Amino acid sequence: MLVAFGTGFTIRVIPETRTWPYPIGWDTIGYIAYLRDFLTKFNPFTEYLWLGVYRHVPPLMAIILAIPSMFIDPWYLLKLWGPIIYGFIAALAAYIANKMLGDKPNIPLATGLIATLHVVTLGSSQQWHRHIL
Repeated sequence: MLVAFGTGFTIRVIPETRTWPYPIGWDTIGYIAYLRDFLTKFNPFTEYLWLGVYRHVPPLMAIILAIPSMFIDPWYLLKLWGPIIYGFIAALAAYIANKMLGDKPNIPLATGLIATLHVVTLGSSQQWHRHIL
Protein backbone atom coordinates (compact mmCIF):
# COMPACT_ATOMS: atom_id res chain seq x y z
CA MET A 1 0.00 0.00 0.00
CA LEU A 2 2.94 2.32 0.52
CA VAL A 3 4.01 1.65 -3.06
CA ALA A 4 0.49 2.48 -4.27
CA PHE A 5 0.52 5.69 -2.20
CA GLY A 6 3.93 6.64 -3.59
CA THR A 7 2.81 5.95 -7.13
CA GLY A 8 -0.36 8.01 -6.77
CA PHE A 9 1.51 10.83 -5.07
CA THR A 10 4.24 10.87 -7.72
CA ILE A 11 1.84 10.84 -10.65
CA ARG A 12 -0.23 13.66 -9.17
CA VAL A 13 2.75 15.77 -8.08
CA ILE A 14 4.23 15.88 -11.60
CA PRO A 15 1.71 18.47 -12.90
CA GLU A 16 2.12 20.45 -9.67
CA THR A 17 5.87 20.72 -10.16
CA ARG A 18 5.57 21.50 -13.86
CA THR A 19 3.25 24.44 -13.18
CA TRP A 20 5.20 25.73 -10.18
CA PRO A 21 4.44 28.25 -8.62
CA TYR A 22 0.97 28.51 -10.16
CA PRO A 23 -1.89 26.45 -8.70
CA ILE A 24 -3.79 23.88 -10.77
CA GLY A 25 -7.56 24.03 -11.06
CA TRP A 26 -10.06 26.74 -11.77
CA ASP A 27 -11.21 26.98 -8.18
CA THR A 28 -7.91 26.67 -6.32
CA ILE A 29 -7.35 30.44 -6.20
CA GLY A 30 -10.69 30.86 -4.46
CA TYR A 31 -9.82 28.17 -1.92
CA ILE A 32 -6.50 29.83 -1.18
CA ALA A 33 -8.27 33.14 -0.56
CA TYR A 34 -10.94 31.41 1.52
CA LEU A 35 -8.40 29.64 3.74
CA ARG A 36 -6.49 32.88 4.29
CA ASP A 37 -9.75 34.65 5.16
CA PHE A 38 -10.80 31.79 7.45
CA LEU A 39 -7.54 32.13 9.37
CA THR A 40 -7.87 35.90 9.83
CA LYS A 41 -11.33 35.62 11.41
CA PHE A 42 -11.07 32.18 12.95
CA ASN A 43 -14.66 31.65 14.05
CA PRO A 44 -16.36 28.56 12.65
CA PHE A 45 -19.84 30.06 13.17
CA THR A 46 -19.36 33.41 11.51
CA GLU A 47 -20.70 34.16 8.05
CA TYR A 48 -18.49 33.07 5.14
CA LEU A 49 -18.87 33.47 1.42
CA TRP A 50 -18.53 29.97 -0.06
CA LEU A 51 -19.20 29.25 -3.73
CA GLY A 52 -21.22 32.45 -4.09
CA VAL A 53 -23.51 31.88 -1.09
CA TYR A 54 -23.14 33.10 2.48
CA ARG A 55 -22.96 30.21 4.94
CA HIS A 56 -22.58 29.96 8.68
CA VAL A 57 -20.63 26.70 8.88
CA PRO A 58 -17.29 26.45 7.09
CA PRO A 59 -16.73 23.60 4.64
CA LEU A 60 -14.96 20.47 5.82
CA MET A 61 -11.88 21.39 3.78
CA ALA A 62 -11.39 24.57 5.82
CA ILE A 63 -11.81 22.70 9.10
CA ILE A 64 -9.28 20.03 8.11
CA LEU A 65 -6.76 22.44 6.61
CA ALA A 66 -7.07 25.21 9.21
CA ILE A 67 -4.29 23.97 11.49
CA PRO A 68 -1.79 23.15 8.73
CA SER A 69 -2.60 26.55 7.16
CA MET A 70 -1.35 28.23 10.33
CA PHE A 71 2.14 26.91 9.62
CA ILE A 72 2.18 26.60 5.82
CA ASP A 73 0.78 29.23 3.49
CA PRO A 74 -2.42 27.93 1.83
CA TRP A 75 -0.80 28.57 -1.57
CA TYR A 76 1.81 25.89 -0.89
CA LEU A 77 -0.48 23.70 1.18
CA LEU A 78 -2.93 23.28 -1.68
CA LYS A 79 -0.04 22.41 -4.00
CA LEU A 80 0.61 19.41 -1.71
CA TRP A 81 -2.98 18.60 -0.75
CA GLY A 82 -3.97 17.18 -4.16
CA PRO A 83 -1.02 14.77 -4.45
CA ILE A 84 -1.41 13.59 -0.85
CA ILE A 85 -5.10 12.84 -1.27
CA TYR A 86 -4.48 11.20 -4.65
CA GLY A 87 -1.87 8.97 -3.03
CA PHE A 88 -4.36 8.05 -0.30
CA ILE A 89 -6.95 7.13 -2.93
CA ALA A 90 -4.45 4.80 -4.64
CA ALA A 91 -3.50 3.27 -1.29
CA LEU A 92 -7.17 2.84 -0.37
CA ALA A 93 -7.85 1.06 -3.67
CA ALA A 94 -4.90 -1.24 -2.98
CA TYR A 95 -6.12 -1.89 0.57
CA ILE A 96 -9.63 -2.77 -0.56
CA ALA A 97 -8.28 -5.08 -3.27
CA ASN A 98 -6.04 -6.77 -0.72
CA LYS A 99 -8.93 -7.33 1.69
CA MET A 100 -11.36 -8.55 -0.96
CA LEU A 101 -9.04 -10.68 -3.12
CA GLY A 102 -6.75 -12.08 -0.48
CA ASP A 103 -3.07 -11.60 0.13
CA LYS A 104 -1.80 -11.76 -3.43
CA PRO A 105 1.23 -9.52 -3.96
CA ASN A 106 0.49 -8.10 -7.42
CA ILE A 107 -3.26 -7.47 -7.14
CA PRO A 108 -3.12 -4.48 -4.72
CA LEU A 109 -0.34 -2.84 -6.70
CA ALA A 110 -2.20 -3.33 -9.97
CA THR A 111 -5.40 -1.97 -8.45
CA GLY A 112 -3.57 1.08 -7.10
CA LEU A 113 -2.02 1.69 -10.52
CA ILE A 114 -5.37 1.36 -12.27
CA ALA A 115 -6.96 3.79 -9.81
CA THR A 116 -4.05 6.18 -10.24
CA LEU A 117 -3.66 6.05 -14.01
CA HIS A 118 -7.34 6.16 -14.91
CA VAL A 119 -7.72 9.14 -17.23
CA VAL A 120 -10.99 10.40 -15.77
CA THR A 121 -9.74 10.13 -12.19
CA LEU A 122 -6.47 11.86 -13.00
CA GLY A 123 -8.23 14.59 -14.95
CA SER A 124 -10.79 15.29 -12.28
CA SER A 125 -8.11 15.26 -9.60
CA GLN A 126 -7.04 18.65 -10.92
CA GLN A 127 -10.36 19.96 -9.57
CA TRP A 128 -10.46 17.80 -6.45
CA HIS A 129 -9.95 20.50 -3.88
CA ARG A 130 -13.72 20.85 -4.06
CA HIS A 131 -14.64 17.26 -4.89
CA ILE A 132 -12.43 15.44 -2.38
CA LEU A 133 -14.38 16.49 0.64
